[in-house]
Amino acid sequence: MSTYNIPKNSSITINDPGKSVTSISFSGLIRDFSAPDSPLTPESVEGIVSEAGTVSGKTITLNESVVESLNKSTIDVAKAKGFSIAKANSPFCVTAISRTVITVTGSNVKQGSTTVTNNATAVTSGSDIVVSSGKQVYLWNTSGNVTLTFASGNAKLSGSLSSIPNLTIVDSAGVISNIDGIDFPTTVGAIPCLSGLTGLTEADITFPGNVNLAGWFENCTSLTTAKVHVTGNLTGHSNLFKGCTSLVKASLYVDGSTTAGASTNVMTGLSTTGTFYVGGSVVNKFTLPSNWLAVNITDTASSPLPIGIIAREASTVKLYMKGYAEDYSGADLNRTFEYSLNNSTWSTYTPDTVISLLAGRAVFFRGDNSAGITSGYNSGNWNFSMTGKVDLVGCVSSLMNNGTNTTVNPCENCFIRLFDNNSAIVDASKLDMNRHLAYPGDSDGILAFCNFMSSCSNLITLPILPSKIMRRMLDNAFSRCDNLEYAYLEANSAKTQGLANCLAICSKLKTVVVNITSPSNALTFQQLLFTNTTVSGVIYFPSVVQGFNLPAESVPDNWTVKYF
Repeated sequence: MSTYNIPKNSSITINDPGKSVTSISFSGLIRDFSAPDSPLTPESVEGIVSEAGTVSGKTITLNESVVESLNKSTIDVAKAKGFSIAKANSPFCVTAISRTVITVTGSNVKQGSTTVTNNATAVTSGSDIVVSSGKQVYLWNTSGNVTLTFASGNAKLSGSLSSIPNLTIVDSAGVISNIDGIDFPTTVGAIPCLSGLTGLTEADITFPGNVNLAGWFENCTSLTTAKVHVTGNLTGHSNLFKGCTSLVKASLYVDGSTTAGASTNVMTGLSTTGTFYVGGSVVNKFTLPSNWLAVNITDTASSPLPIGIIAREASTVKLYMKGYAEDYSGADLNRTFEYSLNNSTWSTYTPDTVISLLAGRAVFFRGDNSAGITSGYNSGNWNFSMTGKVDLVGCVSSLMNNGTNTTVNPCENCFIRLFDNNSAIVDASKLDMNRHLAYPGDSDGILAFCNFMSSCSNLITLPILPSKIMRRMLDNAFSRCDNLEYAYLEANSAKTQGLANCLAICSKLKTVVVNITSPSNALTFQQLLFTNTTVSGVIYFPSVVQGFNLPAESVPDNWTVKYF
């Protein structure tokens, strides 16, 4: 058992999560987390974060399973206090979802039930490792090639391949269903592709260095969705998804160079209709099957991604002018928009035109409307109307600056009700309401995003907010979003009534983190959580708010207020 003594405003680093933790001290305050010899739990980490002071650039390093079990609010409160929560660099690990049998071929292999190699035992080549349901086995190899043949069961792979660098995986039985927890070394070296994993359904992999992806997912016949990010250079990609007969959506983003030429056999043998999202240097490096669409998702400071609407299922999208007042005169009808199905070929968009999307497909919108989108609260507003289920990406500014890096100043009411009353929207976390928008004066934000995404009944994550929230700018922006359970509000500053009614009447909302560095006064939060009395909740404010006399309707009586 171990005791960590951590003064307030000091670093919290737990580099060996295999050790047990019984108590942690903050400037003399002792918190008893659990019974002796019990491991660190998500609840105890929440206590660590809650009691810690504000710091800068510090790290809490934890076991992967603990990090994955943390509430989003714990991670965001840590972020607001200056901590980052990182996963420990765990050895290569097999976690059995059901009883799993693995045949090991090769020399110098060790296995252990913990991350400590000194407690591991040698594995005889040709022998079987049996992992009971819910249990884990860690593997090491000092030299020589190793083959793991998965004979039966259902398993998840995680941890760093650096601990077993010359590994070949054989899984003709379809045992491996999840590889999202694998950490690849900077130099991939002799590690072969993950081809032939017939039980794998989804993959999300980041390569921190250079890599040749030729054949990596070949014949993964159950793979439906794949996301690959290469931060180094891509040197090959032929047969990347060859024979992935269930694939409908794939994404490949390359930060470095792509030296491989255009390939015609990246996706041979696919009978499905699908979408390949490509970004960075890999754009235009593929010739796809005729029933597949390549979509450019490159997003840079000089070329921001336009507003994109990505279908989770068969969906429809239209942009139209919706009037509210009896004296609606159509003054804002004189706006110009373009649309694209691949973010490469653009066409003039005729308002009210319905665009149908298959699952996995997207449509992008941009416009040359530097004077604003909607100019008056009662003169009607432009609105995206959608059916089905969709996610949102890109920059809101693209409707004003035509998808360029030109910074524009939104007029009052500019984006009012843009996505209002839209049950199709699920995830808006990659929609940016900040980049290339300027707010030079206190009055410039008045109602700019009023009811921006209100009454979106299936919304589960909020967009990226403006870094400066001007007066009444987010008034009712996300009110009546009845599926929203957690909200993270982050900005450098916020003026009076900047967040008025922002999260009002959200019936399932139970946790909110308000990471506003410089709120102007108590009225910044006027009626923030107005009538959110259906469930009890917790709201986290920065410590500066402790000096404010918050309006009574900012936080309901059944909510708990905490400060950081």
